[in-house]
Amino acid sequence: MKFFKLLLINVFLILLLLIPLEFVLTHYFPENTNHSRVLSRFIRLREFALPNQTIFVRPSDAMKLYTENLAVKDYKIVVDSNGYIQSTNNVENPDYKIIFLGGSTTECLLMDDSLRFPSFVGKMFLEKNKKVNTYNSGISGNRTTHSLNILANKVIHGDFSHAVLMHNINDLVHLSLNNNYGQEKIPGRENLVTMTSPSVEDHDLSFFRRVGHITRIKKAFQIIYPEIYFRLHAMKKNSLFYHNQNGKYWDQFKRINEIQLELFSRNLLTFIEICRIHEIEPILMTQFNRISEKEFLNNPIFQQYLKNVSQSEVTVEEFCKTYQLFNQAILEIGKNENILTIDLAKTVPANNKYMYDLVHLTEEGSRLVGTEIYEQLFPMLNTQKVASDVLSNANENLSQ
Repeated sequence: MKFFKLLLINVFLILLLLIPLEFVLTHYFPENTNHSRVLSRFIRLREFALPNQTIFVRPSDAMKLYTENLAVKDYKIVVDSNGYIQSTNNVENPDYKIIFLGGSTTECLLMDDSLRFPSFVGKMFLEKNKKVNTYNSGISGNRTTHSLNILANKVIHGDFSHAVLMHNINDLVHLSLNNNYGQEKIPGRENLVTMTSPSVEDHDLSFFRRVGHITRIKKAFQIIYPEIYFRLHAMKKNSLFYHNQNGKYWDQFKRINEIQLELFSRNLLTFIEICRIHEIEPILMTQFNRISEKEFLNNPIFQQYLKNVSQSEVTVEEFCKTYQLFNQAILEIGKNENILTIDLAKTVPANNKYMYDLVHLTEEGSRLVGTEIYEQLFPMLNTQKVASDVLSNANENLSQ
């Protein structure tokens, strides 16, 4: 009996002594903290929030330093049952369902929910008594790889008639920093491949009932002492390959080469082919922007961007030209594939009336973009509806 008491006391003391060690590892060696609870790697289906949630976001006061004409207030985002940012004008049994895929420039968080251009397009169709529902799947940080993942694992199962894709700057930045889509040298929340982080909520009683005693002890230890567990796990697997993340991005730019531009183009072609295979009409859009040497050099809100780019191996001139090459690739692929390509970079004036920073729309800009998309989609959908009605009538006559 005395032996067991002594054993319990020693175990308790050891566990107690591990607490300061955990604290030291977490606070004084933070380079691996984000990866200390690794269980497995997986591909993320990125959504703004869980389905059927209403979220309010508010830009920080610090954003005023990097934006123009942006009101600091609460902005409402409603997420529907399928995880899309909800449009305000959707109807039952629509003739067409249009999904918009992209990054934050499609997401359009910082504006009234009825003015986000995916929703605004639906509003304009509704005013013309057209049953067209629109859905917003834009997520901040998304690249073409994320949109392809959403398309292949979610959109193709949603009975959509049209899919609209707009990407540029997120792909450019990622390829400049990481060389290709398969590498993620600078980890971030937008990574396509990520790692699980267990918590007490993840490992409820049902989890512990499903596993053996050794696994229970292992996972409990992992939850209580994540940093220590990580280092022991790393020693066992000899796989300490994680990279430090200090928010250094644009100052680490490398020049984009032809191979990387080709990778972007291939992703666009993949989007088109997946859509066609699943009888969805693919549509491409160039990205509106204020990316020019003049803006970088003369506009105070772009000085931080200028400072960071100037510290990299890429000149501001090279960055601006590369960005335009990505938009040009979109136009060329759209032309070669004979699909509708909406040149928003040409449509939207490059000033602070329409964009509050490099690439994000103001409410006025979103109205303009929504109107342009509507005007280009209307004749296409009208023609398709007429053709569909003719085919339907012909089938009915044959059946009689």
